[in-house]
Amino acid sequence: MCIETDLVQANPGTPKVSAPHSRGTVEHVILVSGTALVGPAEAPLTMRPGDYLCYPGDAPHTFDAQDEGTAAVLISELR
Repeated sequence: MCIETDLVQANPGTPKVSAPHSRGTVEHVILVSGTALVGPAEAPLTMRPGDYLCYPGDAPHTFDAQDEGTAAVLISELR
């Protein structure tokens, strides 16, 4: 297993839609600022600062900033 940590910074506009990663990948998101729709592409959840979400990264998923200056910590468990 490999762990990747990223700071995601985004503004409203085109959502970031990610293709599935390798089988068994899990992603964890902690929203730092702003508001975003995050998670499985077919059913993203609204996140606000301090919210945590975990979802399968081996299916299509999205990060769609709703506010200027939206930021999140993304931790990916790649298998």
